[in-house]
Amino acid sequence: MFVSMLDYKAQWFGRTLGRTFPACSVSHDRDINAATNILQEGLRVVAVGTMV
Repeated sequence: MFVSMLDYKAQWFGRTLGRTFPACSVSHDRDINAATNILQEGLRVVAVGTMV
């Protein structure tokens, strides 16, 4: 149902709804930033000694 509504709105605004998401294995700065944030949080949790 959601995809149907989304497709309708896309057509309304002259857009097409892509149904496939091929993996391209390209690394963007946001990927590195997210990995850095996850690493820092993991190190913080280990240093404090509590479970999340």
